[in-house]
Amino acid sequence: MKKIITTIIAISLMLSLAACGGENINSNNTKNQTETSTEKSSSKVLPIEVKEFGYSMEDEYLYYSVILHNPNEDKAIELPSFRITARDASGAPLATEEQTLSIIYPKQDFVHAFQAFDVDELPATVDIEVLDAEEYNIKKVSMLDNPKYTPLSIINAAFRTDSIVGEIQNDNDYDIESGVVTVVFRDADGKLIGGESTYVDSIKANATTPFDISIYNNFATDNYEIYANIW
Repeated sequence: MKKIITTIIAISLMLSLAACGGENINSNNTKNQTETSTEKSSSKVLPIEVKEFGYSMEDEYLYYSVILHNPNEDKAIELPSFRITARDASGAPLATEEQTLSIIYPKQDFVHAFQAFDVDELPATVDIEVLDAEEYNIKKVSMLDNPKYTPLSIINAAFRTDSIVGEIQNDNDYDIESGVVTVVFRDADGKLIGGESTYVDSIKANATTPFDISIYNNFATDNYEIYANIW
């Protein structure tokens, strides 16, 4: 009889330990799931934002200027793309075009302006849409070849008859293979109305590089801004 009672007690203890062990396993799994969820949440990528957009029609061609912003804290977006679409009064598309840029570092802007497309009637609306970035184009800055980047600046710029001439200041300690200089124009109310861009090669470290943008547009005003970006 004593042997039977001892056996029952032993079995009861084994069941109790097994139950406790099961609770611990479930608790650990919940903790791991929470940690994984937190990691995914903290690594969420914010989409590129359109800070400003404007356009003008000239000789049946649409000219635009746009300022894009990367709101992420530690992620650069390579090859960001956007789509511009002109529509008539009924909402039907008249023309559309996609443009891909180079890279936007965290918390920085990319200013771009160019001639888009020709249309056979004056658009009622012109829309811009930032396209979703491919996962492989979203990079932590620490993984880039040049994780530290000081935005290029413009110095000694002046309007010279049919062009704007100036210099790009590169304050980084590395050369930049290619860059783009963009001038954007604003109307009397300060709204973007178009612009032009030109490409410049071999931008040396800690030095200046000259540029020249030809300007023949009727929308060109004295209210303009010039920017430079890596290309």
